[in-house]
Amino acid sequence: MHRALSHPLVIGGAVVFALVFAFAVGDPTAENVTRLVAVVGVILGVGAVARPDLGFLALAGSSVLLLAVSAFKGGSLTGFDLLLPPVLLGTYAGSGARAAARGEREESGPVHEAIRNAGQRLSRATVVYLLIAAASLFVTVALGFPGGAFASGASLIRAIEGLLVFPLAVIWLRTERDVRRTLAVLLGALIVLALVNGIAMIGGEVQRAGLTWYVNELPLSIASPNEAGSAMVQLWGLALALRAARRPSGGLWVLGLILVVLVLTQARSGLLAWLTFTLIVSWRAGWRPLLTTLLLVGVAVPLVPSEYWGRIWRTLSFEPRSLEAYSAYIRFVDWQSAVRQILDYPIFGVGYLGYRHFSDRHNGLGIVFGSTENYFLEVLAGTGVIGFVAFLVVLRRLFQLGSQIRARVPSASLAYHMSRYHTPLVVAVLVTNLTASGLVGMVPLAQLAFWCALLLRAAHLAVPPKHA
Repeated sequence: MHRALSHPLVIGGAVVFALVFAFAVGDPTAENVTRLVAVVGVILGVGAVARPDLGFLALAGSSVLLLAVSAFKGGSLTGFDLLLPPVLLGTYAGSGARAAARGEREESGPVHEAIRNAGQRLSRATVVYLLIAAASLFVTVALGFPGGAFASGASLIRAIEGLLVFPLAVIWLRTERDVRRTLAVLLGALIVLALVNGIAMIGGEVQRAGLTWYVNELPLSIASPNEAGSAMVQLWGLALALRAARRPSGGLWVLGLILVVLVLTQARSGLLAWLTFTLIVSWRAGWRPLLTTLLLVGVAVPLVPSEYWGRIWRTLSFEPRSLEAYSAYIRFVDWQSAVRQILDYPIFGVGYLGYRHFSDRHNGLGIVFGSTENYFLEVLAGTGVIGFVAFLVVLRRLFQLGSQIRARVPSASLAYHMSRYHTPLVVAVLVTNLTASGLVGMVPLAQLAFWCALLLRAAHLAVPPKHA
């Protein structure tokens, strides 16, 4: 942004903010708070164009604590929706992308080339799958449901929003300083997340910790506990890698805080992911890390609400007439319906996320299911065998990213330790998607995309720029 324009804009923005802030403090109604949030949003959007590097940091923090504003007709506007377009504009129209291209040319040699190729293969496989998913929407139209194709297309756009974190992170994580700043933002977001949820739960305003904070709703409104659970599992893996690499952000207190928030989400999927990750890591690394984990669990267990243990017990025992037993039964009916639909449309499917539009035709109860509650069945039902094969290629490239990096970076580096935890983390994410369709969402995809980009850039930074 030109300096002649930047100073008046900053001064004008500060004056408008001060006025609206004064009204909101003097009369803290939902309407005044919403006006304040709108002004802050406009200022942040303009600022993200001028300083996309700072806008990216806000996006990174949004994968841990997502700020949102309730809008009309039950909709909402999130930090991703607000910041992603201006950050993309500022990055590619400004000097960020050009500086990243120059940096890539400086990272030369076979090691850098192998690391770069691993990331590019993953990107290409993902783009191919997304193109197949987009093309499959024409199948939904051909089956007589154009409105469903439009709704599924909107969901696909949201998924792409989350995945765009990957190229942005590759561009803006150019130096060790960039990595340290980003890690500091993640830690700060974790602390704020814990504080906000703690205040809301102590005040009885929410029963479960969540990732999304609706900042214009009073009293405190928190949502998305399952997304918070998946975020804590990925932060757990990152904190373990930082601790192994002797980085300051990997202290035991960070691990303890992550575990406390995970427990407070009461997310069964998050608990399953964490247990899967911990068992794989313990199997590989021996029992010493497990003892540390058990110590932290002992600290977190007293904070577990009794209702959580009740939910776990009712889930495992299929307690008659309980909501958990009912949901388990309905899930089996859902899966049966999805399998029948897959057998009817095996090659091309019914269109990306199209299962929900036709599910009532494939079960005897006539139930309309919102999803298959299994991501693998969701892919098969939506995009058929063609899309499922493309998805398997994405998974293969995803696993290869960790193994290719681990074989080429120094064993004391952050990238090496992240690569050690990469496979357990991906397996944990996939296990939770056996009973959910989380990977169709913007936030879970953004979390995974950010992890992969951080791993990739940490690998380049661990190797000298011109490595023979």
